[in-house]
Amino acid sequence: MWALRHRPSLAELPESSVKALSQAIDRKRPVIIVGRTGTGKTTLVYALADERDWEVVELSASDVRGAKAIEAILGPASTQMSLFSKSKLILIDDIDALSDRGGLPQIERLLQSSAFPVVMTAQSLTDKLSKIKRKSAIITMPDLGFSGVKAVLLRVRDEEGASVPDEVVAEIAAQCGPDLRAAITDLEVVAALSKQRPVAKADVIGLGQRGQAESISQALLKVLKTTNLDVALRAFDSIDEDPDTIFLWVEENMQHEYTGADLARGMDVLSKADILRGRIRRRQYWRLLAYIMPMLSGGVAAAKDAKRPGMSDYKRSDRILQMWIAKNRWKKAIDIAAKLGAATHCSSREARQDALPYVHATAKRQKAFREALASELELDAEQTAWLAG
Repeated sequence: MWALRHRPSLAELPESSVKALSQAIDRKRPVIIVGRTGTGKTTLVYALADERDWEVVELSASDVRGAKAIEAILGPASTQMSLFSKSKLILIDDIDALSDRGGLPQIERLLQSSAFPVVMTAQSLTDKLSKIKRKSAIITMPDLGFSGVKAVLLRVRDEEGASVPDEVVAEIAAQCGPDLRAAITDLEVVAALSKQRPVAKADVIGLGQRGQAESISQALLKVLKTTNLDVALRAFDSIDEDPDTIFLWVEENMQHEYTGADLARGMDVLSKADILRGRIRRRQYWRLLAYIMPMLSGGVAAAKDAKRPGMSDYKRSDRILQMWIAKNRWKKAIDIAAKLGAATHCSSREARQDALPYVHATAKRQKAFREALASELELDAEQTAWLAG
């Protein structure tokens, strides 16, 4: 993916931010990097770690759903040496999102006990982070602005040899604002479209403002269309959706991209991820979430031998709606069975299993019987309609 291929080096990042981060780490002080989405907060951390040959242990809001999971992941990482005897840097991404999940006490203890540098990122500093703020150096990541984002996009376009007009590039820069990562991703989408036909400003109007569903579509593009495992593994990092919703999106759209053996392998990966989801629900062992997300991204991407050509229109799964409709229909049956059981002096379970199927079949065929039964059991309009169906 272009956003990774053209990730800036340390020399290309704001000098003031690089210097402030280096100094804070050298002074063994925790750091919070604050900035809007796509301005390079995480890139800055990885670039510095690469220069110093450090391993990065990353924890993001999408990896955990509670304090115990944070403790299970960060506890060993903050004290144990890297497998390859390299120094380590602990990155806690989107700490402002983690603050809503009860994990701040664990992070506060980590800042006191960690043997390695700790860097956190946030879009904003809320009151919940006041204790951590007092212990940390605060670095603000500046926005590139329209002209800066446009200049980067023009350079990326030229390096990739894409046939995207200057005015279309300018429109992408205007709509994405300071989010350079999203702008490069949108440029890649438009460049792919330009291989099929000439593109114009009308093709990108609203592209950077599509909201959550389109962000998931972009992530699915990285998973279902790429064979690069590194790109796929990070596809859902910036998606503000829970793993169950992402699971449904992948399940719904994979069948339109994969066929034959690719689809069989992809569904096998999904089935194993679903087993782990079940264990989390039953045992509340949230650490398994760290395995589910790589399976939904990298596992699904690696299931295919080659990507299918052409663009796809990804859509949300309607399974939740179908489950809701089925649950409502089943609830009507349960309510009718309870009234039938009370009238016939048996349990609602016996009425549902032994009597209701025959009563329902008769009521569907005989209107007079249905109306008499509804009057006798005092059924409401929806319950009477269920009998008619």
